[in-house]
Amino acid sequence: MPGALIATCVLLLTGCAAQGGAAPSRSAPHQANRKAGGAGRQPSIFRSLPGPNRAPRRLLTRIALRVGSSRRAHVTVQSVVRFRQTDYHMDVYNPESPIAFTLLGTTVHDVAASAASATIVSTIPTRFTFASRQDAVHWRASGTPRLPAPSRRGDVMNEPKGRFSFLSLGTTLNYEAARHLPTSSRDIEAAVLSHVRSYASDPSTALLLVQYGVLLAIAPISPPVRMGLLTAAARLPELHACRHHFRDMRYRTVCADSDQREVELVLDQLSGRVRAVREYLRQRLPYTGLHVGALVECQTFVIHA
Repeated sequence: MPGALIATCVLLLTGCAAQGGAAPSRSAPHQANRKAGGAGRQPSIFRSLPGPNRAPRRLLTRIALRVGSSRRAHVTVQSVVRFRQTDYHMDVYNPESPIAFTLLGTTVHDVAASAASATIVSTIPTRFTFASRQDAVHWRASGTPRLPAPSRRGDVMNEPKGRFSFLSLGTTLNYEAARHLPTSSRDIEAAVLSHVRSYASDPSTALLLVQYGVLLAIAPISPPVRMGLLTAAARLPELHACRHHFRDMRYRTVCADSDQREVELVLDQLSGRVRAVREYLRQRLPYTGLHVGALVECQTFVIHA
């Protein structure tokens, strides 16, 4: 059952565990939005909220001002970015079939990215579990097809110069491009849109919030650029307070909705760095027994000095 995986993700977000990881792809890890349909009854923890409100914008602006006034505002950008990321995700099989089933998996990788290259090392093998009892039943009804094998500890993938992206989708925003992002929030918005529009001509707030989140988590940026990114995120329309309860002295959350999911950024309010990007179901999906409000994606980032 996925409960242990979800609990691990929550512990990571609150600083109770020391590990995170990175995705096994040439770009920063994040699963693209998947097609879904149906409706479901919302549990009390996934409560209905009114439309967009000002609290998330005030929060992001306050963190941006704190970053801009920090004594570390003139810190030089590191020549090599090293981080670990835990990627909790779901994989759907036979999505158009009435006996579709979904697996949940957790992958942990260490990444070292520089202007010259990027190295991605598997540190904990990927393990998959069925998302629900219904998914296990559908797998048996499908003839018990072979499930994906766990990844091997120590697997290494090397990316050549300029291939690793600090965005999760669209065209590559490599180390040099990330390092030289502008400080103006409007210029940052234009730069990100120039990459993302190859994936979506009119990207949603939720999609852009994820891209800003990944940049704030792992990109080699200076404090002035971080301040600009936070300000750009505050300018996004349709931000709202998150539906589920998250209490922590250091971290704060900001959310936006896609058609099927609520996207949440978990921010360190002192440093302006994103610790995690999480996604929750907003409606029942036809290919899994997961309930509305279930955690379906969770990328947790830990930067190594």
